[in-house]
Amino acid sequence: MGRKAKKSGSGTGMLVLGLLPAIVVAPKSAWTVFLLFLLTCALVAAFSQNKEKGTVSDGKPLRSAEPSDIKSNLPMSPNNIGSHVQPDDEFLTVTLSSDSTASSYRVARPSLETAPNVRWVGADETIEMGGVKTCRQRLVGVPGRGEAHRGLDACVLNLKANIARSASDGSNGLKDYWLSYNGFSAEQRRAYLQWLASDRSDPRLHRSFAAFYPYGLERRVLVDGMQGKVTNDELKDVANELKRLNAIYPDALRTGYIDGLLGSLQWQPQ
Repeated sequence: MGRKAKKSGSGTGMLVLGLLPAIVVAPKSAWTVFLLFLLTCALVAAFSQNKEKGTVSDGKPLRSAEPSDIKSNLPMSPNNIGSHVQPDDEFLTVTLSSDSTASSYRVARPSLETAPNVRWVGADETIEMGGVKTCRQRLVGVPGRGEAHRGLDACVLNLKANIARSASDGSNGLKDYWLSYNGFSAEQRRAYLQWLASDRSDPRLHRSFAAFYPYGLERRVLVDGMQGKVTNDELKDVANELKRLNAIYPDALRTGYIDGLLGSLQWQPQ
């Protein structure tokens, strides 16, 4: 666009130069006409250049303001501010904006009740699963629907889950971050049950089994313990078991996780 404007100006100059010989031989009255023509051309050229500068910059069209710039200058309305939280003894109340159909909603606390077919197997009790007599200090039973993988009962040893006749190598396990008993294969379940039936100190145990093991203890402490269903002697046994496990499998367990769980044992109802 800038080049086109330059060409139009030079074209006007060439036209004036071309008319000079004709004006020289013309009578004197023609000079008046020439001066008027020259003044008109100068005004047209100046007007066209000013118009090009106002609409074109370096051959690129002018960009309009970004939407973010416009939004940043808008005043913040009280209705557009984030939700207002009000304290409540039983529920968390969130007040919504004025365009909502309801003035507020109440979010109930999650249920800490386990499935009716799930129970805790104490340290002095042993049951058999897949021909393996084990499972002391474990939650066993049938988790509720949707609870077997990432729910409250994901740590439960599911009595309906398949168990292979031969176990896989205990040094091979899952690489998933979210661990659950149902997430293990049938061969891995047998390997895990056999480890539970032993003294639970095999150093070759895969880190996924070692990391999954404390989930049942955590569930026992934080859910059953807070409801007053766990005795002080059992809480001490759980604390000793966590310390023992952390000493054997320090690479598989997160120190902060174990320390936090041990700290919660100090605040259990007596």
